[in-house]
Formats: sequence, structure tokens, C-alpha cells
Amino acid sequence: MVQNFKQKLILSVSVSFGIIIAFTIGLAFLGTEISGKSDTVFNNRTQLNSSLANISELSRLKTVYQEVNPLVGKLNSALPSRDEILLLQRRFSDLASRHSLSLNFSFGAERTLAEDLIAISFDINTRGTYTNTVRFIEELESTYKLLNIISVDITGQGEAYIAKLLGEILFNDR
Repeated sequence: MVQNFKQKLILSVSVSFGIIIAFTIGLAFLGTEISGKSDTVFNNRTQLNSSLANISELSRLKTVYQEVNPLVGKLNSALPSRDEILLLQRRFSDLASRHSLSLNFSFGAERTLAEDLIAISFDINTRGTYTNTVRFIEELESTYKLLNIISVDITGQGEAYIAKLLGEILFNDR
């Protein structure tokens, strides 16, 4: 009987131990699966949040575009065209004459800033009195708002002053 009891005890402990090992292996496997699924859910949630943020930004940009689009037309109409830029030499010459200056004017290179927005460089050389030269530069800057004077070099030669202006002007290439 003691022998029979020992065998039953060993069998019961072995079966219990086997069940515990099987249960532990099952839990480890399920833990790995659950961890993998939670990582997948986390990644999907991150992608959804990113997509939601992108959609929200797109919606905001569409609203801003609708507000800005009419203003773009006004801006484009404010910019001179290529043909109007070619008339600048004559306008600058008239302005220099009003200030009793001799003028040499030339265009330089063009560079594209945006789809239809072009900047073209220019050189202006004047000769006259210092006061007239300064007044010419001031009127040039106040009259032509889209004109960007990059550098001014004024040197005196006796009674006359020579001014060298380098700059660029924006125009619409439509």
C-alpha cells in the first residue's frame, strides 16, 4: 500500500509538474504573441495619429489657400511684367535727367525665385553733384518699391561724383 501510495504521489506530482510546465510554456508563448500584437497596435496607432495630423494640416492649408489665393492675384498684378521692366531704362534715364545726372544703365542676370517670380540684376552708373546723386537714389528707392539696391559706391572726382549702384528688381514672368 505504501508502494501504491508512492506511485500515486509521484504520478500526481509528475502530472501537476507537467501541467505547470505546459501552462508556463503556453503563457510564455501567449506573452510573446501579446507583446507582438501590442507593438503592432502601437505602430498602427502612431501611424493613424500621424495621418490624422497630416489631414488636419492639409485642411488648414486648404483654408489658408482659399484666403490667400485672391491676394496672390493682387500681388501678381502689382509686379511689373517683363515688358514693363524693359521700360525701366527709359524711366531711370528720365529720373536722372531731372536730377541733372548722366546715367548708364544695364541689366544683368535673371534668377527665378518662384514659379512666375523673377529677379533681374542691374547696374546703374551716374555722374553729377553729390546732392543730386543722393536725391536720385532716394527718389529711386521711394518710387520703385520692388527695387532692391544691393550696393552703392559713390566716389568724388573733383566737382563731380560717380555713383555705382548694383541691385535687382522683381517682375512677373506671365
